[in-house]
Formats: sequence, C-alpha cells, structure tokens
Amino acid sequence: MIRLGENLRKYRKQKGLTQDELAEKLYVTRQAVSNWENGKNQPDLEMIGEMAKVLEIEAAELLDSKHQEYPRFQKKAVVWAAVLGILTAFLIIDDLYVLPKLLELKGTTYNAWPYMINDFAALPLLRVAAGMFVPAVLSLWYKIQPQGRIKTILWISGIVLLIPPALMMLSLIPMALHTAVPFYGLVNFVLSDQTGLRKYVVMNLFPLFAGICFFLSLVKLKKQNQ
Repeated sequence: MIRLGENLRKYRKQKGLTQDELAEKLYVTRQAVSNWENGKNQPDLEMIGEMAKVLEIEAAELLDSKHQEYPRFQKKAVVWAAVLGILTAFLIIDDLYVLPKLLELKGTTYNAWPYMINDFAALPLLRVAAGMFVPAVLSLWYKIQPQGRIKTILWISGIVLLIPPALMMLSLIPMALHTAVPFYGLVNFVLSDQTGLRKYVVMNLFPLFAGICFFLSLVKLKKQNQ
C-alpha cells in the first residue's frame, strides 16, 4: 500500500484526469483524492477496485510497483506484429513489382482499371496495415498504449486521415459505371497536381499515419505480468 498514492497520481495523469474529475467519478471529494495521493489516508479495497475501473488498469498496478513491468513478447503482440508484417511485405512487393507491371499494362492495353484499383484501393489499405506495423513491433518491447483523452484523439485522427483516401476509393465506382463522380472536386484537386505530391500525401502518408493512430487507440495488450 506504500506506493498506492504515487501510482494513483501517475495513472490519473496518464488518464488525463484532474483530482476533481477523478473525485467526481469515484463519488468522493477532491480532498479525499489528494489525501490518498499524498499518503495521508488509504482507501479501502472496494474503493481501490473502483479506482482501477475508472483508470482502466488492474488493481495490482495501484498496490505494488513489482507489477509494473511490461511483459515483452506477449502472444497477442507477437500475432499482431506477424500478421501486419506479412501485409507490409505484400505492400513492398506490390510497390516494387506489381504496380510497375500494371502501369506498363496500362500503357500497352489502354486498360487503366487494374492499375487504378491497385493504386487507389489495394495499396492504401496495405499502407494502413504498414502504419499499424510500426507500433506493433515496438509493442513487443515497450508499453506504448496511450490512455484517456489521448486515446480518443488518436482514434478520431485515424478516422479523419482515412476520409480523403476513402473518398478517392469510392470515386472508382461511379467511374466504372460511367456516371458522375460525386467527389469530383476532391479527385480533381488530388490528381491535377503535376508533381504528384498531393496524391502521394493523400494516398500514401494519410493511410500510414491512420494505421499508427488505429493501433495505438484500438489494440489492447496486457499491462503487467499476472
């Protein structure tokens, strides 16, 4: 119980809560939270359980420092890293070999659809996986999962980053049906850049960063040795 106050303060801040906000969620006063963090009083076991629920941690993490070590190479992290690694390998193969072949096919047969479907749909999805692969590998050694508001912000950021690439993907459907493209303004803005920088940012970088945001905000790994 000696480290409870120190641990409570640490996890409260990681969660992005003030003492007042934590007190409100626990139905106690701010002074009670302050006393717990400063070691002046100790909460009962039932209250410790409630704290753990609010802070989204295990009760053991509040009670004892020896449980704080992050379990490296846990099974779930290894599976995520392996699957995302395979998808990232597919991305590299596609970028280096498949995409140039489809571009060559486009020039000789005047059929641009295989190239466009690959460039506007398959590759962006693989880049999301590649973006997730980076934190997945780091999670084999380090605890990199954010908490509280930061987690929510990352999830929203991932969604926002995927909107432009998703609209570009959806534009392929009306193109195939030879109907009006509902997102023509966006499509024209992205593709009209002669340097190709806009397309590179929207279809390459946005999915990569979205993948990083999604892994950090959605994938849950064990927090300590049980």
